[in-house]
Amino acid sequence: EGDRLRVFSVATMALDSEVALPPKSWPTRVLEGRSGELYVLLRGAGAIATVRGQEVTVTQVCSEPRALALGPNADQLTVGCAGGEVVELVGGAISQLRQTGVEWRDLALTADGLKGTSFRSAELVTVGQSTTRVPMPAQRVNTSPGSTVLHRGQVAWRMVAAGTRTYVIHQLHA
Repeated sequence: EGDRLRVFSVATMALDSEVALPPKSWPTRVLEGRSGELYVLLRGAGAIATVRGQEVTVTQVCSEPRALALGPNADQLTVGCAGGEVVELVGGAISQLRQTGVEWRDLALTADGLKGTSFRSAELVTVGQSTTRVPMPAQRVNTSPGSTVLHRGQVAWRMVAAGTRTYVIHQLHA
């Protein structure tokens, strides 16, 4: 369908509510804001939906939004796009747009600032005054007794920031 947000209750293990989204939205990521609102990345619509109960507000951000992070204040949101854009929203309106050249996968606000991963190159990226890209380290993997192969990070699947640490799950490639 690609045009519905279904909210399930963990407590009751049942459908809690269903919210209509614009046609062909392709909702792919969701974050809960500090006041209970939901921020939904609409990949097919190039937008972010802010959902409060059954009320939906849609803000266009870029052609292919991919990553979503809450900012330090209740009404701040950062979106990373496949075309390299980083879009910052405050109160539902675009406040800043930067071009980074990164095909974004995940974003998180950390103690060190905004961090994220690129999809196809498996890099950890820090966005500040400039953009710093660090590839995932190569690893030696035993393939048979007495034989090892050097594998490099190829695809970053997920990134999570927890306190001062950032964790990245990535696929290795020989």
